[in-house]
Amino acid sequence: MSERWSVVVAAPTMAGGGGTRFLVLGEEVGEVANAVLEGSFASGSPAISEEWERRLRTELVQVAAAAVAWVEAIDARGRR
Repeated sequence: MSERWSVVVAAPTMAGGGGTRFLVLGEEVGEVANAVLEGSFASGSPAISEEWERRLRTELVQVAAAAVAWVEAIDARGRR
């Protein structure tokens, strides 16, 4: 996962890198929304499958990783 986010951390800064990081974070949140919708309407059953729960967890971890990368970039800028 660190390779995926290294590009974002190294991206040119625009208001502290917020433009790029906001897009990445938004995309990840969108993937969570998509997973929730797919889980809600899958086979018409309200039951939560283990597969769906694993996918949702993965997407939520990616949201957290994007947010943490952004916070770490802000913190690193303060130490320079």
